[in-house]
Amino acid sequence: MAESLLTVKNLSKNFGGLRALSDFSCNILPHRITSVIGPNGAGKTTLFNLIAGYYWPTSGDIRFEGHYIGNKPPYQLTALGIARTFQTASYFSEKTVEENLITASHVRATTNLWHILARTSRYHKEDTEAREEAAKMMEFLNIPFFRHQPAQKVPTAVKQLLAIGMALMTKPRLLLLDEPSGGMTVEEVEGLMRLIERIRERNITVMLIEHRMRMVMGISDHILVLNFGKKIAEGTPDAIQRDRSVIEAYLGKEYVI
Repeated sequence: MAESLLTVKNLSKNFGGLRALSDFSCNILPHRITSVIGPNGAGKTTLFNLIAGYYWPTSGDIRFEGHYIGNKPPYQLTALGIARTFQTASYFSEKTVEENLITASHVRATTNLWHILARTSRYHKEDTEAREEAAKMMEFLNIPFFRHQPAQKVPTAVKQLLAIGMALMTKPRLLLLDEPSGGMTVEEVEGLMRLIERIRERNITVMLIEHRMRMVMGISDHILVLNFGKKIAEGTPDAIQRDRSVIEAYLGKEYVI
């Protein structure tokens, strides 16, 4: 069995008197797609915010490649290889699609302010490499047509793809996607499913929060199910579809993929 990329043990998060996540544990294996599903308010986004450093745990343990990360801020976790998107796509609205991708790559830059102001050879080298990577990323996402358009003016589906592209520009080993299909048509979702599978082919591990069950069941290797902040089930798509507790809590008795 492959060694876990991410290990979460007995993780809990309280907000005042509210316990949003309770005693949650999981092992995320590398190069797989793991989906996290459950009703609204089940604790899914709280889990992602804990893994990505936006929240710190009330108790419990989070380890990435064996190292404790429960007390590290988002920028340090991004540098370590964890990237995430949000339910509402995040980008610099006035910048073009290309400029957003280039900006996202700066997390890996070795140049400092002096190099930028002096326009040193190192600055020019990294700038050229960032532009080349942005061009490749737009091709990978199939959005080169929107290269010079301001991010705020592109279609919703392109905004979602841009957010994924910006996360990928940080060179993650673990990619957290929070409702990436929001605002997409059925046809666009089909394209997104193929894209996520191609991301996995790049040896990137994907964790996915998604409410479209056809998508979840179609691309997931493993599924975690949350309800009221607790894990109530986990397993393969086939096993989850037949789990009585999952059907009663979330999928519904009339569930058909």
